[in-house]
Amino acid sequence: MDQQNIKLPVFVGHVFKQNQLDDLRAALDESFSEVSFVQLVYADTARFHGALFPKIMELINSSLFCIFDVSEQNTNVFLELGYALGRGKVCIPIIEPERPSQVT
Repeated sequence: MDQQNIKLPVFVGHVFKQNQLDDLRAALDESFSEVSFVQLVYADTARFHGALFPKIMELINSSLFCIFDVSEQNTNVFLELGYALGRGKVCIPIIEPERPSQVT
C-alpha cells in the first residue's frame, strides 16, 4: 500500500443532536482539511453489528488520538472520554464558546 494513502483514525466523541453535529463536523473538517494523514471517525458512521459500545471501544483503541466535545454534560461522551483516558489515549476536549460547559 502506498504510504501517501495511509490515514490514521482520530475518534470524535460528541452528542447526537443534528444541529450541533453538523456544526461540529463542519468545523472539524475545516480544521483538519490540510492534515492528510488523519481520518476523523464517528461512532454513527462506523459499520457494525450488535452493541454500540464495544464498537466505540474498538474505534478509540485504533485511534491516533481522540477529540471529545464536552460543551454539555452527556454521560455517553464522558464514558467514552474516560475509557479513552484509561487506555492512555491523548484526548483533546473541546467546548463550543456559545455553549459553555458546566463540567467542573
